[in-house]
This record gives sequence, C-alpha cells and structure tokens, in this order.
Amino acid sequence: MAETPAMKVSITSFDIAQGKKSSARFCPVASALSRAFERDIWVGWAFCYSHPDSLPKMILPLPQEAQDFVINFDQGKNVEPFDFEISFS
Repeated sequence: MAETPAMKVSITSFDIAQGKKSSARFCPVASALSRAFERDIWVGWAFCYSHPDSLPKMILPLPQEAQDFVINFDQGKNVEPFDFEISFS
C-alpha cells in the first residue's frame, strides 16, 4: 500500500509572536502553512483551506497536534514552536 504524501510544517517563535488569536488567516498555524504552501492558507479548528478566491481550491484536515495548538493559542495559553506533518489524503 502506498504512503500518503505529507509535508513538514514548522511553527516558529516568530509565527507565535506575530499571530493573532481567533484569526483564521493570521494565527501561527495559518502563517506557517501559508509559508509552506506558498499561498494564502486559512485555518479552522479542524481544517486548513486555501483562500476562498484562490485556485485550485484546497481543504485538508489538520493533525490533532495542530488542532490542539490552535485551541490553546486562541485561549491565550502558553504555546511553543513545533513541527507537524500535514497529509494530502
């Protein structure tokens, strides 16, 4: 069985410092994904998606550790830089 392609994404301390709570476009995870994909990526609690006006459209599920980070960041909890992989399934 073939492996599902994945991309490593790094949330940096700069992403965290510049991130905005409850912002689909400017949270640290969105910034890191936008950098990795080289296009505007927005983030919800469970999915990431391309900007509504960009083509081709893209919707991908966020791994659990990224979901937890978004929730903790939005709640003002202390968060640290980390890496995660996002799968193209």
